[in-house]
Amino acid sequence: MSPKLLLRIAAGFVLFFAFGHTIGHNMRHQAEGSQQTVIQMMQNVKFDFFGNTTSYDGMYNGLSLNLIFTLIAFAAVLWFVSNVTSEKPKLAMQIVVPIALCLFGFAVTSFLYFFFVPAITCFLAATAIGIAATPNTVSNNPGRRNRNVGLHINIKRKCRQPSRKLRKWGGRSRPSL
Repeated sequence: MSPKLLLRIAAGFVLFFAFGHTIGHNMRHQAEGSQQTVIQMMQNVKFDFFGNTTSYDGMYNGLSLNLIFTLIAFAAVLWFVSNVTSEKPKLAMQIVVPIALCLFGFAVTSFLYFFFVPAITCFLAATAIGIAATPNTVSNNPGRRNRNVGLHINIKRKCRQPSRKLRKWGGRSRPSL
């Protein structure tokens, strides 16, 4: 698969995660029983946080929204960078590798503290970016050939005899150089 396609697949995984997180964010107040009691306590307990009066529910709400915005921004960056992978592959990969590392971190924390769907989604997105960033999939600039001659260069070329063809130079015959 091309790096462009892999980055777009990763963008799709990230958008899927953002969509699922948005649904979960909006459904969290529909909890029942002891979960509802905990949410009410998080809303009712207010405290001073760097000069602002806030609650744990307000902080939880803000962090959840920040993650949604971050995921949407990551998906957009991955999609836009996928358009330039053929013209500037090294620059494109320098942009997306930190995103892959962040998504891998999201996968680990999702597995440890949440549940497996966001963990697998982030892991697949980070893997797709990692495969796209490998040197085998990052091609050389268009029009350049990598001839891979390396050690197989014919050493005898340096000691070649001049051609026996003759060229005219200033009225005289001269061996070609």
